[in-house]
Formats: sequence, C-alpha cells, structure tokens
Amino acid sequence: MRYTDLKYAVVGAGKLGLGIIKALLRAEIPRHNIIATVKSLESLERLRKTLRDIKITKNNVEAVGESDVIFLCVKPLQAISVLKELKSVLNHNKLLISTVAGLSLQIINRVVSARIARLMTNIGLYEGIAVTVFTPGSGVTDSDVETVREIFSRNGKFYIVNEDLMNQLTVSIGSLPAHIALMIESLIESNILIGIPQDLSKSITLDIIQETVELYRRGYNYEKLRELIATPGGVTITGLYLARKYRLPYSIMKMIKSSYIKVLEIYKKLSSIEL
Repeated sequence: MRYTDLKYAVVGAGKLGLGIIKALLRAEIPRHNIIATVKSLESLERLRKTLRDIKITKNNVEAVGESDVIFLCVKPLQAISVLKELKSVLNHNKLLISTVAGLSLQIINRVVSARIARLMTNIGLYEGIAVTVFTPGSGVTDSDVETVREIFSRNGKFYIVNEDLMNQLTVSIGSLPAHIALMIESLIESNILIGIPQDLSKSITLDIIQETVELYRRGYNYEKLRELIATPGGVTITGLYLARKYRLPYSIMKMIKSSYIKVLEIYKKLSSIEL
C-alpha cells in the first residue's frame, strides 16, 4: 500500500499537530485520509474553519481506531494517560509515532502494543522547510521508515538518528528556531540603533545571515572569517572584543543548556510515573 493510501491520525492537533497536518497535505495525503483530535469544543470549532474536509473529533479512540499511522502530539504530562486511553485500539497493525518531548520508546512500549517510533520536528512544517529527525523503534518496518521519509523529506530535511540523541535534538530542532529568532531580532534592532532604517535593517540582516551560513557551509568558520575580516585596532575586532568581554558565546550556550535541562526534567518525570 502506498503511503498516500494510508489513513493518518494526529492526536493533539495543537501547534505542532497542525504543522504535521500541513506536512501530510503537502505530501499529497488526501484530506479524507486525515483525522485530527482536540480536547476542547473551542479548538474543535476553530480547526473546522481552518482545516476544510478533514475530520476533526474529540474522540481519540475513534480516530486511532480508524487510522494506520498515528502521530502522538500531546503535551508531555498528558502523554501517559492518553496512551492508556488508546491501549485498546493500538496494536501491531498500527504505527504510533510520538513527538512528545522526553517520552522514551521504552516507556511507550510498556503501555501499548504497536509499532512505535519517535519523531522530532519543528514549526518549519508550516512552510515545508522543517528539519525532522526520526527514531524507529519496536516492530517498525522498512516500509514504515519509507512512509515517514516520503512525508517529511517533502517538508524539509529528514534524518534517521539513534534514540540516545533525541533529548538533545528536542532542543536543537524543537527550540532552536525560537532561540535563533531572538538573536536575529537583536541584530536587526542593533542596526536600527546605529541609524539604519527598520525595513533596510531587516532585509540586510537576513541577507547577511544567509550569506554567512553559505560561507560557513563552504568552510569559512569563525576563525577564518575573523582572520579575513578583522584588522588590528579596527571596527570588527572592537565588536568581537566586547562580545568576548560580556561572554556572549557563554550566554548562547547557557540558553541552549537550560532548555536541555528542562527536557531532562520532563524525561525524569515521565520515567517515574507508575504505569
């Protein structure tokens, strides 16, 4: 059976769940093959206006029972109770893909009987430009992997990784776009501060970032760029000196590390829940 012929359920059609629905549609999954679930009547009515011809329900069991591939997109502390709710309809005929931060395959496997996997992606799915990582778990077939690859490679970059990296990648993939956006915004505001008009500041900043990324891909790392750009007593080295003095690299690493610590806290909480 082709991946476009399978039926898909998105359990928890919040921000990321909506992104996955957009990814499914971009991968040419027919609308009638997609079911989305929500918790509240308000969310139900809102999504019905947004997602035409897609079935939306508050009944998780019904949605999973009708589907071949299930994306679990609920909040971490809701995940165990939702899995228990779905236990009766999850079996080895179904592929369950969890996007839940900190929820290990081992825990999932202790609650339900299904082919299980983990996936981490980000809000780039809204525009078809996301980075997605996938960890196949118990019972997952080559055909399952190809199904997931087909969908997400049409929506950006797709990687298969070992599960022992998933907590770290939750930060690098899930959180990093917001972290980077904060830094971009600061650069734009800095240019405005020194007198560049706002629209021009935004355009030039984004163009320079894109240029720098391309240079970095071609081997121009920080040391090489500094060597080529900075001159003794000049403009560039003065700015770099202050960045070092005020520990900018440390602050960036601390920001990423704090998000990772939060993921580990969630992982420990989920691991300690009585099943």
